[in-house]
Amino acid sequence: MLDTEEFLFLLQSLEGSPPNYWSLYEEASNQNNLDQLLAIYHATKGATDPLNVVLNAMALARYEAMKSFSDKGIVEHANISPKNKDTITSYLNKIQTWTLKEIQIYTNTMGYLSLEQQRIYFKNALKKIDHYRHFAWGKKIYAILLINSCGNFIAHEDFALATECVAHLDTLTEGTESAIYRLYQRYFEQLIRYCLSQSEKSEAHILSVISTLESLDYVFLSQQCLSFFKQIKNKKSNTRG
Repeated sequence: MLDTEEFLFLLQSLEGSPPNYWSLYEEASNQNNLDQLLAIYHATKGATDPLNVVLNAMALARYEAMKSFSDKGIVEHANISPKNKDTITSYLNKIQTWTLKEIQIYTNTMGYLSLEQQRIYFKNALKKIDHYRHFAWGKKIYAILLINSCGNFIAHEDFALATECVAHLDTLTEGTESAIYRLYQRYFEQLIRYCLSQSEKSEAHILSVISTLESLDYVFLSQQCLSFFKQIKNKKSNTRG
């Protein structure tokens, strides 16, 4: 049974009209559009309702983290102000039962949290995946949750949870609209294999996915995937050395 808030959120997605600023935030984040992130921050500044207060903190936090990517090619979560982190985590901790909106918020901010917090929130978020993966908007939110979680768990060398992410992502790769999810599934599947065995075959598959993303005009996503792979590769080289 859906509660009223959950029903209205799903109704908005089915009508193709998710909340305006949230759509703009997602678009700006995917394209690393720093100007748009700042515009969202200023537009929601002074908000009093809890969701817009959180969105305001998320927009500025994303700007703080991604500005370093534009400058150095590295996402630096350490640049995020403690105030913005506290605003986001305080909101998530207050909500006893998460709707898709809380899952969406966590999905976009998990990199700001400790590994232990990520593990707890990830398990909590997965409780509703079978209910909502059949809705277009729910499927999209869960796919991004799994993609972001997988990257974070690989970075922390928690390959058990990373493998679980890949398995769940596999259930979301039905239909032509899911091509991007299949590419990420393949990327992370091979990245896990590379981390565990460092095979040249896995590296070739990883680079192939990155090339495909670029050819499909997902330039920023391909840059992120390449940057992350280089970080993993350098880390393994330093460990081996």
